[in-house]
Amino acid sequence: MFKVRNISQISVTMLFVSLLLSVTACSLQVHEYGQYKTDELLLRSHTTPSKAEKIQLRAYLAESHPETVAGYYSKAYIAYENSNTDQEKKLFESMLKKYPDDVNTIHYQSFMGDLSSQIAASKKGIKLYPDFLNYNFVIRLTDIYIANKKTLDIDAFQQELKVME
Repeated sequence: MFKVRNISQISVTMLFVSLLLSVTACSLQVHEYGQYKTDELLLRSHTTPSKAEKIQLRAYLAESHPETVAGYYSKAYIAYENSNTDQEKKLFESMLKKYPDDVNTIHYQSFMGDLSSQIAASKKGIKLYPDFLNYNFVIRLTDIYIANKKTLDIDAFQQELKVME
């Protein structure tokens, strides 16, 4: 039987166990996310009702796929969330330079800069991707819906979309 000799032994044991659990949880997360394409994970990060999952997905993409459009998008989002607008702009500019015609770059661009650059990005998105407005509209509507309802009830959300058609 294990006998505790002092409180510091308990602290060290608890620290070791929590470290072991966190490492295990991270590898399970990487294993789970590794089964998907980066664009699928980025889309999932847009539509999840969980802020924690959004951050986990984007942290995974930023770390595991830093040179992809999903990696740049995720790094820029993380900089934005950390109120680091200078870093966000640098990452966005890098994404724009490497992936100027990717739908995710254009989506991010439609929220950056002044109104005229946002409109220009939206027009570019519509020209290159016929469903660009639907894609951006659904993502934005999902964000608003989640912010107001605090959860995402798929059936209720789909009903609201049908009413708008």
